[in-house]
Amino acid sequence: FFFFFFFQAEDGIRDAQESRGLGDVYKRQPKKAAAPQGAGNGVYVAKWGSENAEAAKAAFSVCGAITSVQIRRNKFALVFFETAAGAKKAIDTFNGKTVCGSTVTVTPAKTSPKKDAHEGTSVVFVGPYFAESTPRKVLIDLFKSAGKIQKVRTYANHTAFIYYDNAASASKAVKDINGKELNQKTLTVKPSVRSAATDKAKRAHALTTVSYTHLTLPTKRIV
Repeated sequence: FFFFFFFQAEDGIRDAQESRGLGDVYKRQPKKAAAPQGAGNGVYVAKWGSENAEAAKAAFSVCGAITSVQIRRNKFALVFFETAAGAKKAIDTFNGKTVCGSTVTVTPAKTSPKKDAHEGTSVVFVGPYFAESTPRKVLIDLFKSAGKIQKVRTYANHTAFIYYDNAASASKAVKDINGKELNQKTLTVKPSVRSAATDKAKRAHALTTVSYTHLTLPTKRIV
């Protein structure tokens, strides 16, 4: 009788409706993994071609409010909507159709949108910037119209990084200055993943590496 009861208890793990008094046993059962949040609101767009994220957003926004667009390797796009209804409408509307010059395949996305690494940044990338022909003050005067500048770093590869004191100023710089000309050169201004904190951490790591490289240990003389 004892062994028969034990068998029923184990069997009760599989059938909660017929078992009694096995609360602790049920609690030990692994829970089903939850579906990735946002995955049901997105679509995978194959054969997207070389168009950028703005083109994808413009095309698919007719299906609903878009929260995120990601272009991968210029081959496919991931478009995420506020609701699952928007994703379904995108599939019904665009699957097998020509969008921005390419015949695309639109299917449900199996992933969730990734956080934009540039979100909230207060630093912008600028290029090209030729320090030899453009004084630093000219560069600063152009970009200070967007907000208070904390630091400017220029490099020999004709690029520069402008550090603002807040993210709103960086966004304004991208919006207002990107595409403008400076000394007959069209500027590319875009958000950077840099920050004063990450720069400081990199410098500290570099100093540690140099110190370790130059560390000499006493050696025992072999006679």
